[in-house]
Amino acid sequence: MDPKTIAEAYFTLGTHIEDSQARVSDAAEALIPLVRRGDQNAVQALGNLRKAAVSMQAERQWAEYLWQLASGKNPPPPAAAPTTTAAPTPDDTASPRTFLDNLLGDLITLLP
Repeated sequence: MDPKTIAEAYFTLGTHIEDSQARVSDAAEALIPLVRRGDQNAVQALGNLRKAAVSMQAERQWAEYLWQLASGKNPPPPAAAPTTTAAPTPDDTASPRTFLDNLLGDLITLLP
């Protein structure tokens, strides 16, 4: 495969992932007040957004892996997707930490 084609595909995929992350972040930010009030639908929606964030993180890792393969490197494949999508606790190393966890941590401490 042509290196230019590979580069274009890699950057296009990265752009799509970043756009999706922005939409997930915006939705999560809008849900925070409802979650704080105990709205169970909002809690469930936030959980679904976290699952999407974990999936996006895995896609980004695989895209990076494929990019390295295409550039002639021989990296190990990304680790298998986690079996849990629960938000990690500060001392938890088993659950993946995603962009959404970082955003939610910041939002929860900043919002009244």
